[in-house]
Amino acid sequence: MCLTADKQTDKQTDGGDHATHANRRSSNKNGSLNGARCVFAGFTQLKVVEASMLGQLLGRSLPRHWRQAETTVEWTAGQKSQPYSGWLEALWNYLKFNCPYDLKAVETFPLIPVRSPRKQMIPGIGVTLVTELVPLAWQGALLIRRADGISLGAELELIATKLGMTVVDTPPHYIRGHMVVEMDYLFAPTYMGMLRAVQRQCERTGRDKVVEHILQDTTLPEKRRLRELLAKISPHELHEEYHDLLAHLPLFETLDNSGNLPSHFVSAAQVRLAAPAERTSITVSQQMLDVTSADSQTLAQLLSIRRLEPAQLLTEVVFWDLKDGFHDSASVRRIMLYVIRNYHRLAESDTEFQQTLRSLAFVDMKGTLMPAERFYDPADDLLRRMFVLQDKFPPSPYTDAASVSVLRDLGLRTVSDVDAADVREAALCISQLLGEKSSVDRLCDKSAAIFDYIQRHPNQLTADSGDGVPLGEALANIPWARRATARPKFYPSVLTWYSDPRPFYRPAEMSPRSLASAVGSVKPVAIMDISEPVQKSFGWDQPPPISSVVDHLVNTISSYSGRDKALYAEIVRSIYAELSRVEDPNVVYNVLSERGISSWIWHGDGYAAADRVVFVPPSFMDLRPFIYGVPVEMLPFSDLLIGAGVTQTARLADVLLKVRLKHDNPVPVASTKASPHQASVEMKRDLHVCVSVLNELKSQILAGCCESELDTLHKDLCLPVQTDDRAVLKLAPLAECTYCDEEWLRQG
Repeated sequence: MCLTADKQTDKQTDGGDHATHANRRSSNKNGSLNGARCVFAGFTQLKVVEASMLGQLLGRSLPRHWRQAETTVEWTAGQKSQPYSGWLEALWNYLKFNCPYDLKAVETFPLIPVRSPRKQMIPGIGVTLVTELVPLAWQGALLIRRADGISLGAELELIATKLGMTVVDTPPHYIRGHMVVEMDYLFAPTYMGMLRAVQRQCERTGRDKVVEHILQDTTLPEKRRLRELLAKISPHELHEEYHDLLAHLPLFETLDNSGNLPSHFVSAAQVRLAAPAERTSITVSQQMLDVTSADSQTLAQLLSIRRLEPAQLLTEVVFWDLKDGFHDSASVRRIMLYVIRNYHRLAESDTEFQQTLRSLAFVDMKGTLMPAERFYDPADDLLRRMFVLQDKFPPSPYTDAASVSVLRDLGLRTVSDVDAADVREAALCISQLLGEKSSVDRLCDKSAAIFDYIQRHPNQLTADSGDGVPLGEALANIPWARRATARPKFYPSVLTWYSDPRPFYRPAEMSPRSLASAVGSVKPVAIMDISEPVQKSFGWDQPPPISSVVDHLVNTISSYSGRDKALYAEIVRSIYAELSRVEDPNVVYNVLSERGISSWIWHGDGYAAADRVVFVPPSFMDLRPFIYGVPVEMLPFSDLLIGAGVTQTARLADVLLKVRLKHDNPVPVASTKASPHQASVEMKRDLHVCVSVLNELKSQILAGCCESELDTLHKDLCLPVQTDDRAVLKLAPLAECTYCDEEWLRQG
């Protein structure tokens, strides 16, 4: 219509004959409304119909129930005061030419045909073509069923309907010819049309409502079909508003059991990480998208969803779950065995993987997770021996060679990483497990390994082992050191060897192996040779206690056997060497005196008192057992011997005195285990000694000696005298003797 009166009543415009007649007269040859020539007769005021007035006039022209339509309107042309058959086409032609860019004025009127079914309007009277109309701004977005050879399809039609949209038949050409209809109101049956329709639906009913429909009203196959359609959008088609819309639609399935939930649909805005293509049985605490299908991958890339690689999944999700205690111990072991089996592949794909794994606490030690760097390499023999029976090595299931190799890359400690506290702990372990008989052998090997370590790394002895105590001092006072249970090869078999039921000792109460000859019968001796730094740390560089050396000397004297004469000589040499180190020799002599030991001077085949030993024995004959010479090997200890009373040479008168004392106080034959014949032989030998000594004195006197020496000799000289029992030797002082020859004796 082109012109109308400003005083026209509702009755006149209620779809009546006048309006219809006016509409017919105002049609031009093209079927459009002429906007400038139609006039209603009888009206005194005319107005030009402008596009802005169209909505108001159209509202007055259409049936009343069309103006407030909340459902589809059924249009039966020419019946019941409804517009005639060409009305819709004429209106759209008018709109095309007069409202080409904006249809807001008429968007609330039912101007879009949904479908045109045939219905029986009056019972018994044929069927009538009925057109169902909906407004442009319908409560559900309008989606074209079929257009330009493209069909929406039954499945997508159903999906659109469930989302609240309205699917319409292909609109007539006069509607599609309007340039803004398919731009703003009708959406093509394509992926972009569907996306725009969903966007329009969100604008009209709210995005939450659309999301709710997708989640609750559509089946799993329908959700996947919708995702498949929308995944066809290309990046250059994805404007910002579409990107935001797609990001909030629940189009992605979560990885089953991620976040401890079964697989369900979520939006990209809810979950921003996608699981790797490689599937594992690892459960993660947070939800992750499953983008294994081609369409989900495409849509995920379109929405810039980050798909993790297997190494990234571990470092960014799984390892954090381990730290937060999400997994139990069995799950941790299962996960880490997978990591170890695939370690090299994972490390190659992510340069940060190894470093992250190094700091991860995953090795279960008595309920506590620890990183690999807290353990020692079990392949190292010294470490394995030193830390046996301790929790210092990776436990099962990380004990196989392949696992250890990986753990080595992750920072397993080596010998160079052992600190003083670890060594002290190993020693304490020995002292704490002494009561377990089954582990004694392993503890012995552990003790030997500690010795090996501190000898290889003596610098650790001065390091702090805890509480400010140097390691050497700490070890010296812990019973961990193994004593030598077998006597050395150079040790006499009849000489006692220190024995005690304790298998381990404090180094402070022991002596180094080098002192086995000096104290071996009275003190525990280290089982192996010890380096100087270790000996110094344990105080073994100091002389052993004098009492211990003397007690060992006593045992040596009491056990002497001529069969091991050479071995005893070595023992005595070691004892004298230690006694000679004492600054004040009187201390040594006093201790010997307290023990009642007088015959302790080694003469090469036993021991004698100092007054029976000289450095230069007489050369005219062998005066043993009355005078012994100091063996050459004992000459380095001359100062010790001289202080004990050993003289340079023997005084022959004293030899006679010793013979006299021997026979004046004879030892019973039974106690000496000597036969009478042996006693007789010994007496004759002693008599021969006396005679030889006297002859030597005679020679010396004849050679000339001073009167003072001769006077002293007269006082001290003893001579063999005649006895009734020729089996007895008796000596008397020179002053008490009378000389006579055999003839005088026969005469009485």
